[in-house]
Amino acid sequence: MRAFQVAYGVANDGGASSDGLPKNLIVRLVFIRMSEGFVPRVPLIVQKAILSAAALIARVAGIEERLTKYTLQ
Repeated sequence: MRAFQVAYGVANDGGASSDGLPKNLIVRLVFIRMSEGFVPRVPLIVQKAILSAAALIARVAGIEERLTKYTLQ
């Protein structure tokens, strides 16, 4: 549920692309990780590594903290 709150909030702030996902690549990857989504035909280990790296970047850059404004506490 938290992932969709973030996606909805980002979209309301004009940050969604035409496919409905966040425009910002790091935010998009964080959303995919939060929603436990995966891409077909890409090895799971590669996806997990990329999503983990994106989560770390989001944490260090403060993006993760900014996304909490969209979630119900």
